[in-house]
Amino acid sequence: MNAKKLHLFEYNCLSYFLIRGAFIGICLNNLLIISKQDSWLSVILAFILGFIPLGIFYLIIKDNPKGNIIDFIKNNCGNTLGNIINVLISIFIFIFTSLLMWNLINFISSQYLYKTPNLAISITFAIAIYYICSKSINVIGRTTVILFYISAILFILSALGLSFQLDLNNLKPTLEYGINPIFTGSLQYISYNILPLFLITIIPKEQISDKNKKFIRNGIITYVISSFSLFVVSFFLVAIYGIEFSQILQYPSYHILKRLSILGFIQRVESISSIQWILDLFVIIVMGIYFIKTSIVQTFNIKPYKFIPFTLVTALVIVTNYLFKNNTIGNSVILHIFPFFNYLFFLIIPTLIYFKKKISQ
Repeated sequence: MNAKKLHLFEYNCLSYFLIRGAFIGICLNNLLIISKQDSWLSVILAFILGFIPLGIFYLIIKDNPKGNIIDFIKNNCGNTLGNIINVLISIFIFIFTSLLMWNLINFISSQYLYKTPNLAISITFAIAIYYICSKSINVIGRTTVILFYISAILFILSALGLSFQLDLNNLKPTLEYGINPIFTGSLQYISYNILPLFLITIIPKEQISDKNKKFIRNGIITYVISSFSLFVVSFFLVAIYGIEFSQILQYPSYHILKRLSILGFIQRVESISSIQWILDLFVIIVMGIYFIKTSIVQTFNIKPYKFIPFTLVTALVIVTNYLFKNNTIGNSVILHIFPFFNYLFFLIIPTLIYFKKKISQ
């Protein structure tokens, strides 16, 4: 039984990637458009406000230790309504995961493999995603720990290498456009980099082998570390490149790594350092597919379920390659439409169900 359980550290590594996953190419670009040179202030404000959804997620987990979010919704809304809500949430998560996959493929094709068809790139990643998602959650957890160490080392080396190039004059003028853009930017950040933590609720607390070892405290520490890493990215980007140059880049967090120099003489290491962003996107996509797979199995009581990951990943490849006609449409949807649905499905619906239960008690 323990062989199929997660360790708390593995659980927190998953949370780390869920927070960071949608930053490159999505949230960071939105922050630069909305908050401009005050983007780093939006990250700070979002970090503070983000304790609200974080608290909601942990309350749901604490209130339903032996089940996951699928059980929680069915138990409090009844089988019929609960199944409808779970299906709607799963459909949205599939669309959200397709958006992340689209972003990942665009990033790789534009920065690494510009002569390779997007379909070939997506199939390559789909094979890896299928293999991991066809396994149990403990395999995903162990894989995530390895990826976490790689990501953390690359991030630390990148931050140290870029720290000597900061120009604080690029951060001025602060609050040039007032507080409203900072607040709006913080809502974007919460939407893309905090609310996806909802995916972690698919793992029952009972499935964590050492869950009693300061579960919430470790979760908060993970939240702080993940948020700090994204603050560093937004702060360094504006302080090194300035807002005007940062805004014209499709993937500014990748391009800033071109300024990276390790030990003063090792240069042009951006292709290696940027692997951290690929890992972020990869893990959150894996968790999205795992969430949907688990939801389908529990909602429709399907056994055996080995074909589900293959079907989901195949559909993911197809949808990803036809999601948007061009990047302009995609970026507009990411900026103006997706945040609303993120709040609806990741926060508002679970919160209403949680308080419905408390009121009925």
